[in-house]
Amino acid sequence: MNDIEDENFDNSNLDFSQMFVFGDSLSDTGNFFSILEGQIPENPLSFEGRLSNGPVWVDSLASSLDLEINPIAFSTGVVFPDGANYAVAGAQSGNQNNVNGLPGLEQQALHSDE
Repeated sequence: MNDIEDENFDNSNLDFSQMFVFGDSLSDTGNFFSILEGQIPENPLSFEGRLSNGPVWVDSLASSLDLEINPIAFSTGVVFPDGANYAVAGAQSGNQNNVNGLPGLEQQALHSDE
């Protein structure tokens, strides 16, 4: 038996009040299009300014936790009580921005500390 199946672990009273998301297009809920401010036309097949044809895992998890997670588009001075989504399509996992200047994973994490 592994730890996840341990009968002594009770997750029925877990309560999450915030959720913070970092990543690429698999998690981006609109930052890519917001940051580029319409420089790249939205594909008619995209879903609400995303590079997907429907909701992504972030939407499902936030909904199941009863949280509203919004793309932050790297705003400053804005408070997101339920957390925020810093993910940007095309983000790289290294310590550099993407070729087109979009924030990579390190920049997402650094911005979340502001």
